[in-house]
Amino acid sequence: MNKDTSRMLSELTSAGIAYEDALRLRRVAMQLKRWHELQCGIDGGAVERDEKTGKTFWVYASSGYRTPTPDRETGALKRLGGHHGQISQPIGLCPD
Repeated sequence: MNKDTSRMLSELTSAGIAYEDALRLRRVAMQLKRWHELQCGIDGGAVERDEKTGKTFWVYASSGYRTPTPDRETGALKRLGGHHGQISQPIGLCPD
């Protein structure tokens, strides 16, 4: 664990959040951040959600081919529980 992570966990626990909950929040934050990056797209492609079925797909940038991919966002939000309504800064749109 690096210095920044230790400091963040220390600040959360001093704010009254249990250490185990702080670790869970960190994990969820990392997963949602990565999911957002993949939705915006990386060199190889991007993650897209089918609006009709709700299933997620990896779309290759070179060919446009779609292949099913695990939905990491839904699981992360479930682990977050009822607290996601209390998030003060929602994830914004992908930068242009």
